[in-house]
Amino acid sequence: MAASTELSSLEIVRETVGAVVATPGRPPAPARRASGSELPATTLEAVAVEWSGADRRLALLNDPRSEAAAAYRVLGHRLAGRVGVVAVTSAERAAGKTSCALNLSLALSECGRGRVLLVEANLRRPALAALLSVLPPRCFSEELLRHRVQPAAPWLAARLSEHLHLLAVDRLTFKPPRVLDGPALEQGLGQLAQLVPEQYDQLVIDTPPVLGHADVNLIQSHADGVVLVARRGRTRRADLRRALEQLGRDKILGVALVVA
Repeated sequence: MAASTELSSLEIVRETVGAVVATPGRPPAPARRASGSELPATTLEAVAVEWSGADRRLALLNDPRSEAAAAYRVLGHRLAGRVGVVAVTSAERAAGKTSCALNLSLALSECGRGRVLLVEANLRRPALAALLSVLPPRCFSEELLRHRVQPAAPWLAARLSEHLHLLAVDRLTFKPPRVLDGPALEQGLGQLAQLVPEQYDQLVIDTPPVLGHADVNLIQSHADGVVLVARRGRTRRADLRRALEQLGRDKILGVALVVA
């Protein structure tokens, strides 16, 4: 893979599997996301919660002057004001997409730069709550089911800071479904996307991996763009190629290569 810029712990990759998926500098113009105009208007309330930023993968919190933290700020700068709803995914598990989504959200909201809502849409193996040692006020999977029958009900999020809110799965009560409730997820994400840009500047969606199921195909229809995360030394070029073929290239903003 040829990288467009060397960022030590994180790189924005220009070429992968022989095709350009993102150019250096600003990402391509985002594709149009699915309209949520047919859905009822929604509201969201955020309540303060206790949480921890001690996990070493959270570069923006634990080592804010590091090259890794700077790289996430560069990624945020390229997306801010241009991509309202961004999905963060990977070809396979353990590529670092959840920590990438969280660090990106921290960078976008840093110093009040933007209002960010981070959503955990990985209902296969949720990891955000554990990464932050947080107990969300309501489990996001339960919220999805509730809003399918009560679409006008307000959402309840965790307030990590004044400018960063979180909708996460409660790891203590959550039981992975045998079959994903696609309509509930689609309706929920469609409603939450309506909150951009009036209530939030960016909506960041942490998704499941691409390969093995169609969850991300469903999710990306409600996103303006997709960041594909790869881990150096782990992600195989063949898997990246398959993920790109499954998603299509219209909404791919680029590949974030996690080095450490």
